[in-house]
Amino acid sequence: MRHRNTTTGLTIALALVMAACSSGGSSSSPQATVPTSPNGTTAVSSAPTTAASTTTTMAAAPAVAVAATCPDGAASSLSCFTVAVPVDPAAGATPAVNLAVTVRRADATTWTAPVLSILGTAPAFSWTDPSASTVFTGHDVIWIDQRGAGRSDGVTTCPDVVKYPGDFHTDNLSPEAVAAFAACFAKTKSSVVPFASIFDHALVAADFEIVRRALAIDKWALYAGSAGADIALHLVDEAPASVSALVSRTPTAIGAGGSMNDLAAAFNRFADDCAAAPKCSAKGDLKQVLAAVYQRDVNPVTTKTVDPGSGRPIVLDRHTLIDSMHAIGSTALATLVPEFLPGGVDGSSDEQVAQAFISNPIDPFAWEFVGHCQNLDYTFPGLVTTSNDQAGIFADYTPKRFCDAVGPLPQYSPRATPTSDIPVLAVLPSYDPRSSVTTLKHLFSGFANTTIVEVPRIIDPISQLRDCFFATANAFLAAPTATLDTSCLTSPAVATLS
Repeated sequence: MRHRNTTTGLTIALALVMAACSSGGSSSSPQATVPTSPNGTTAVSSAPTTAASTTTTMAAAPAVAVAATCPDGAASSLSCFTVAVPVDPAAGATPAVNLAVTVRRADATTWTAPVLSILGTAPAFSWTDPSASTVFTGHDVIWIDQRGAGRSDGVTTCPDVVKYPGDFHTDNLSPEAVAAFAACFAKTKSSVVPFASIFDHALVAADFEIVRRALAIDKWALYAGSAGADIALHLVDEAPASVSALVSRTPTAIGAGGSMNDLAAAFNRFADDCAAAPKCSAKGDLKQVLAAVYQRDVNPVTTKTVDPGSGRPIVLDRHTLIDSMHAIGSTALATLVPEFLPGGVDGSSDEQVAQAFISNPIDPFAWEFVGHCQNLDYTFPGLVTTSNDQAGIFADYTPKRFCDAVGPLPQYSPRATPTSDIPVLAVLPSYDPRSSVTTLKHLFSGFANTTIVEVPRIIDPISQLRDCFFATANAFLAAPTATLDTSCLTSPAVATLS
């Protein structure tokens, strides 16, 4: 999914321009004796034990975590398990599918303020992420590969769609690309996991609840990155007594997030800060430059660069331009936007942009493409209902032409709207185009204790203000109802633009 990493369109082009100028950790067998931790959480001695179900969503049944071998290259601090969940809870415990679970323990003999980390729309733990052993220091951290994603059962891979990168990244699908996507979605019908169930976040939350019980965790805090907030809301709705607190960064959920209003507002903040920075402003007023490129693109530009799969030339237009402005959400490339956007005014960067489109790889997983075609805002603007009344020229963008080409796709389940006194910390960096203060207030309107922290002049607090972000998050989790010092976020020591 392109917006998941906010490295689309121009972002890829900028990357191309810049280029041109102990394994394992498997755990021992489950133990029969389970001590109790000081915080009242049932602890696991060296591996999880069986625990009775308490949720009303699933029929009461034992949940068991089975020790597994972590992939090669995994940090020695990590342990891996599988937990079986029913394919369809309404049909009983069988058939079942296995979820991959990764755990980092602070103390092997007792649970230590555990945190469930939920990342993205179909979260899967990344073995290439070097931060896994350092996030939320002093806490146990749990990652669960959602059904149909990562190392869990039910993943549908579609290697043929990767042959058409230019077609896909411009949303201009050739007949060959359309056929590849049709075959991809047809392939999902033979999966052990019904494709639509991947997007039923109420069911996903029930899966995660089974994992919690299998790990013998009584309470955990939730960390929800971006679109993972939708699953977090369902977890609070599913089992509020099991959640101690919620930390979220740039949260989005069904019907709240991914809108053109949010992108337009983030771009305006980015452009205003650029205008105030001498080095950045030397390339011109970004708002005026964007308007000039938009005017030029009233007539689509056919380049000499061709898609390697279809052999068709890459076409640049207003659709690709607006989508490309998600580049401001990339920490690696945002500073290059003022450098290279002016090339769109006279066409001097057209071939480089087109080359970048065909150089950007496509993730070959069927679930990746579904977020593209939702009726409501989520990770893309909604096809039927979207917030674009304050988007200006950004309001012209819609993924409809891709969705029309590939046909109807499953819709995510409705957003949960719990009423809760669970404390919430929501952190919103200025240039991340996926959310806004308006979005956050809408998402957490049912929560009585919500702290929203706006972080000026940056894109991602995880990478740009890492120590500050996790220190603040840890302080919040230690005393979620106490007054929180957020000064290192609200007055950041770094700025993206200079």
